[in-house]
Amino acid sequence: MSTDRFTFRLQRLLALRQMAERAASVTLGSAQAAASEARATQMKLAARRADARGAMLPPSGTERGVAELRRALFFVDQLDAHVVEAGKTTDGADQRVRDSRVRLGERVQARRILERLRERQFAEWSTGVERHEREAMDGMARRPSGTRSETDTSTNG
Repeated sequence: MSTDRFTFRLQRLLALRQMAERAASVTLGSAQAAASEARATQMKLAARRADARGAMLPPSGTERGVAELRRALFFVDQLDAHVVEAGKTTDGADQRVRDSRVRLGERVQARRILERLRERQFAEWSTGVERHEREAMDGMARRPSGTRSETDTSTNG
């Protein structure tokens, strides 16, 4: 067993998985920002529609011409169509957020699996190194003590 240093053979794959996780995180952030923007646009259009409907349609008891009412209803219908379209855009953006969350979860899980494998291999490597060092120390302790004192006296004498 090598006592140099621990090397994880799948380190490059782990690095790629970490990069994929970061990319998925950035994608999720972008999707959330787009969804927030789409929701804000939808709310603005809905408020504009409500304001326009109140301003264009006559109060009850007021008489207006048929052409004027048709024009007001056409305008309100157009605003309704924009609100519906904005709702579809918001729904699509929300779906992209959900998909991005799922992808991020998958990326996190893939990275964590490799990290746990690395930790397990490091623990096994560390145990092997400790066992090797312990065996080396035991071997040194088992040497006859006379061998040690002979070398000490030969260098001192």
